[in-house]
Amino acid sequence: MAIDRLSHLKGIIIEGNSAIEVLMPDIVIFVYKGGFKKSAENTLKMADVIIGDRGLKLKGKPVFSPEDEEGYISFIIGLIDGYKDKRGA
Repeated sequence: MAIDRLSHLKGIIIEGNSAIEVLMPDIVIFVYKGGFKKSAENTLKMADVIIGDRGLKLKGKPVFSPEDEEGYISFIIGLIDGYKDKRGA
């Protein structure tokens, strides 16, 4: 029901692993501090970018520390611009 009510918007921010797995958003930003639940592993695999402990390594997944705001914000803007280009928006 919420998605139907918000579908006219250009973008929606969704929080929660279950919602992300069901809705399959175009861009997934995985943010964590001090570990994560086992149930978050699928969402982590879907992530386009990870913000958290740089000790976490996933092949092909960029990982930014929370302090590197300029880095992850620039990266996310690039994701959004690439998505808009792909959609012709």
